[in-house]
Order: sequence, then C-alpha cells, then structure tokens
Amino acid sequence: MFMLCLSVHVTWSGHMKGATIVEEMLIIDIKPGGKNGTNITFPGKGNEVPGVIPSDLIFIIDEKLHTVFKRIGNDLVVTQKISLVEALTGYTVHCQHWMDET
Repeated sequence: MFMLCLSVHVTWSGHMKGATIVEEMLIIDIKPGGKNGTNITFPGKGNEVPGVIPSDLIFIIDEKLHTVFKRIGNDLVVTQKISLVEALTGYTVHCQHWMDET
C-alpha cells in the first residue's frame, strides 16, 4: 500500500496523478469528492513472484491540511473574521480561489 498525500482542493475537485511502479506507468484517477482514507486499487499490479498470483496494488488517499481551506463533508470552507461594522454595513470578502496552487 502507498499513501497518496493530496491537498484538500485536489480531492474535492478531482485530479489525475501518475505513478511509475517497476517500469510501468499507472494513471491514478482521483474522482471529485474523494475522501481521506479512500482506497484506489489496481488489481494484479502488486508483488509478482513466479508461480504466485500477483497481489493488488493499493493507494490510499491521505488528505493534507490546507492553509486556507477546510473540508466539511463535500464542502470547502474558508473562515474569515470581519468586524461588526463590516457585517452590518456590507463588506466584500477577498479570498483565494481553490484552483490557485499558492
């Protein structure tokens, strides 16, 4: 098993990752909404020993914490403090878009 460390916005939106395992390139398709701990299995791509059926190769999604976004269920959440005056009189909140890789 291999841990696949991905940021919250990658697991939320979906992504393609490549992994080279013993001279074979595998494409890992991370579906949008993928959750922490999800297994991605490649049947028969694990250890190969003569006379034995090859095992499965399993990648496990390990979601990294993000500096701006927090995941709650299927939602990405940004928390930003504003003053009472801003809340009562109107205020435009500026925040990073989830696709910015900064």
